[in-house]
Amino acid sequence: MIVKDDEDREVSLPGAVRRVASIVPSLTESVAATAPELLVAATDWCTHPADLDVARIRGTKNPDIERILALAPDLVLATDIDLSWITGPGQRSFKVRRHEVGAEAPPPGPFDLVHARLVLVHVPRRAEVVSELIAVLRPGGWLLVEDADPGLQPLACLDEYGDEQRLANKIRRDVRTLMVQRGADLAYGRTLPQVLRQGGLVEVEADAYFPITSPSCTVLERATVEQTRDRLVTEAIATAEEIERHLAALASGELDVATSPMISAWGRKPDGA
Repeated sequence: MIVKDDEDREVSLPGAVRRVASIVPSLTESVAATAPELLVAATDWCTHPADLDVARIRGTKNPDIERILALAPDLVLATDIDLSWITGPGQRSFKVRRHEVGAEAPPPGPFDLVHARLVLVHVPRRAEVVSELIAVLRPGGWLLVEDADPGLQPLACLDEYGDEQRLANKIRRDVRTLMVQRGADLAYGRTLPQVLRQGGLVEVEADAYFPITSPSCTVLERATVEQTRDRLVTEAIATAEEIERHLAALASGELDVATSPMISAWGRKPDGA
């Protein structure tokens, strides 16, 4: 089957998709909610639904490519904020979809499920975006929003017993300073139940996921620091020496790094709304 993606490029896709591997937790949940029989693999970070029983393919930043190929999926779901690496002429075997949340209206729908993960905390007009997402739900449809709440647990290392642990917590504070300067709300996660109720949703519930330490936490910490290091140094929030020392501590495998609590909140659009 040949289709065109949002970059007007031809994409070759299987005529019938029977096996799906997902390296995006939000897309994993969407497939699990709408076509669970198709899902054959997901990352270690894909924690919802709680009873998800599929092959695990490591993390979102370091997927196990050999394992994915061995499972022979018809379709692999992935996402990235930077598509500049997608180059080259000719037909593609993957489809690119673009949507800039906060700057563009969502697709018209109506949708049975809308899922936003680790997005709204970074969007200045987040209240308007939630209203737009609710508007494209069909009556009876569900909105699932997930965002971290760094203010609830601000530490990288809960047990600050040494110099490297103190440095890790200092770098974590530095990254959050940068986030606040760019409009992030570090206490947004805890407000999600109220946000959904104010939007008119019913049957609102929420829970939280809070890993204390794991290899995936280390991968996430390293990726965050590497993505922000230039701005941290340029804006004199952290020094290059501090960042290199922290990355070396992460590479040693001996630094227990936690993440912020991930708040998941969901609600249903009333029938007839």
